[in-house]
Amino acid sequence: MTGNNFTHQLKVYTQLLLDEESNWGERRESLQQIHRLFAECGAMDMLQTDNATDREAVWLEGGYAVSPYSAGMCLFEIVRTRLFVLGLINAITDLLQLQKERPIQVLDAGCGPYALLSLLASLYFTKEEVQFHLLDIHRSNMQSAGKLIESLELSDRFDSYLVADACTFQWHRQKDLNIVIAETMLNGLRKEPQVALTLHLAPQLCTNGIFIPEKISVDCRWHDSTGQQRKLEEMNELGDNSIPDYSLFEEQLCNVLTLTKDSVKDYFLQSPVAKALIPLHHTSQKDQIRLYTTINVYKQYIMHHHDSSLTAPITISQPNKNPLQPGTTIDFWYAIENMPEIKWKAYS
Repeated sequence: MTGNNFTHQLKVYTQLLLDEESNWGERRESLQQIHRLFAECGAMDMLQTDNATDREAVWLEGGYAVSPYSAGMCLFEIVRTRLFVLGLINAITDLLQLQKERPIQVLDAGCGPYALLSLLASLYFTKEEVQFHLLDIHRSNMQSAGKLIESLELSDRFDSYLVADACTFQWHRQKDLNIVIAETMLNGLRKEPQVALTLHLAPQLCTNGIFIPEKISVDCRWHDSTGQQRKLEEMNELGDNSIPDYSLFEEQLCNVLTLTKDSVKDYFLQSPVAKALIPLHHTSQKDQIRLYTTINVYKQYIMHHHDSSLTAPITISQPNKNPLQPGTTIDFWYAIENMPEIKWKAYS
């Protein structure tokens, strides 16, 4: 099969993934077909690799860079892949309408073995409109992505392949850096270097440059686990397979952290960075206190909890683990280096 045929197939699968009318099963199938096509094009096959180095993470000052295997498996996260690609496409489209300079310069920081987000977005633009720059700490990721892009005959849209730490990388090109896209995070902004990377790369954007995701928020909420379980049981009895409105069983206690392109390091070094008060109606034998992550990818493309592993709630207090009493205060602070994570301490 020729590169043009591969690219045509990829466009068909990508269209199905991004189509507002497609269902969950169709989107899952499209990602499975995209993975199959990538393997046929000679890229790293995460489902077949037995190379130990493909499963090794790299520890950085700002967190750990996941292994090529883990980065590749992100492809199968339906909501994550779909919303990040849609966000990137719309950001490029907006800049093309707002400014005369061409092409738009996009830096994909932590691109993984497929450069998935940039690659799928590149199908919708010409080389005159956009140029992508791939950046990753793993040389094997860059080799895999380069081979894939060459096989798909899309090399004219990819300007550079950079093996470097995104937390120390400097943009030295004469052309302005218009967009940075980076998804190097876990729920709760823990372990991976999303915070350090954002703080370092966002200031290198040109005026009106776009950082994707635009905002990541971690909130502390009270969770009525008993009420939610009762609702799920009622829906199951009625044969209702829809997703319940989880917000009905939650109460906002505080915003713990918010990360945007305008964030500064001093904000994360505050101690405490936030406080929460356990409500008087909290029942330590039934209810939970959780951290919820919300990712505003770009404009209307938002990931809520239960959408992806990136936004899965983190329980910090439940009946059988760290039960907290009503009226208890929680102090939160952030460990920004080495092993990034939100830490907390409760007191009466």
